[in-house]
Amino acid sequence: MTLSVGAAYAKALLKQLKLERNADHKDALILLARVFAGIESQEATMTSVDRLGFHVRLNTQGDMRGARIAFLREVNNPAETRKVLGDMVQQARQG
Repeated sequence: MTLSVGAAYAKALLKQLKLERNADHKDALILLARVFAGIESQEATMTSVDRLGFHVRLNTQGDMRGARIAFLREVNNPAETRKVLGDMVQQARQG
């Protein structure tokens, strides 16, 4: 099943999630990049998000890299996206 969302909705969702994740959860993004992408970084910024995951831009010891991190499960709305991101951070912190 393919989820089709309007461009305006997708843009608004991305803006909201990026602002939340980038402003309030920088340490969580670094943790997610290390655990789910296998990349150590000093800084991480969410650059895009969709129903299956998100892209981050990572500052790794003087080098900039990009990575795609898959969600644990498909999401269909902002509430599900926040929930799965929270679940991923919890899983990453547990080891």
